[in-house]
Amino acid sequence: IILEKCIDEELKGNNVSYLLDKKYYLMVMQNKYDEIERMACYIDRRWQEDSVLMKKAACWHQVAKAGKGIRPVSFRREKDVVKIAPDTSNGYMMINADINQKKDARFIIDTGMMSSTILSRKLANQINVHMLPDSVFFNNAINPDATYSRQLGVVDSLHIDGITFYNLPVWVYDEVKEYECDGIIGSPDLIRLEYMELSRDSIIFRYPVPEGDKEANFTMGAGVKGERCICMPYIIDGHRSSFILDTGSNGFMFPPQYTGRKEGFFMEIGEMNIWVEGKFKPHDFASHKDSHGILGRPILKSFERLCFNFHDAHVDYILKPDVNHTEYHFDDSPVEINTIE
Repeated sequence: IILEKCIDEELKGNNVSYLLDKKYYLMVMQNKYDEIERMACYIDRRWQEDSVLMKKAACWHQVAKAGKGIRPVSFRREKDVVKIAPDTSNGYMMINADINQKKDARFIIDTGMMSSTILSRKLANQINVHMLPDSVFFNNAINPDATYSRQLGVVDSLHIDGITFYNLPVWVYDEVKEYECDGIIGSPDLIRLEYMELSRDSIIFRYPVPEGDKEANFTMGAGVKGERCICMPYIIDGHRSSFILDTGSNGFMFPPQYTGRKEGFFMEIGEMNIWVEGKFKPHDFASHKDSHGILGRPILKSFERLCFNFHDAHVDYILKPDVNHTEYHFDDSPVEINTIE
């Protein structure tokens, strides 16, 4: 009853399907299959005339049935500070992890991915990932022409140096080769760890969460607990909005009104001014909450260190010494970055 009242209150004046999907994915990421079943029953009672929602409810009944007996997500720390030297040979920040104590796999640290993933069904079968019957199709945001099949699964354990996740929900893809790795650790599971530092040559997880860095140039919102991605405020032409900060993206995505511009434009992020110019290919981007684009990993080169405080939902940005203006030039070739010191 409480769940239904909460849904009713949030649905007023909003898109029903979008909000139900959002709640569903949040429940999936926490292994709350009993709540998924309650939500499916609620749809059965309230939207019997809506064929799309009824089809969705039937799928969720199936997922909830398959998920019975799966324990909630948990993790264990063997040490309070875990420092990892990432492999950046393919341009991404990759680390090694053991899955179900059977495979030393390579995972990308991706703050823009809204779930953790395994990028090969063959690998998932080899390491005995528990699969739930919920196959769906989706279009890749980076390459709209590429369509993949994915299925929800649960990993018994995933070990990263001194941290072990248990009963971790993941999306298993048939096969995705473009990342040259075995999987992706997404923002919901990074957020569970409460604090992460990224720099050119290290990834550090700390506990307890340290106080704000006195060297930080500025601090800004990073979403809230329970959300599935990290949003970062910006200003373009005096208009305020936010982008998803995405360490797994190889570029930027801007709102349509900027992708068609012939001239460049200034973007302000905290105390840093960014000049952006070049040719942009328009992309289909599904806004998350109030985000209207993506800032990918090229922007990381502007910073000495980024400190993600998931506990208090903010990020401390430490700029490189004497740098307050960065230029990004885009065309059909890879991104070129000029930093003015």
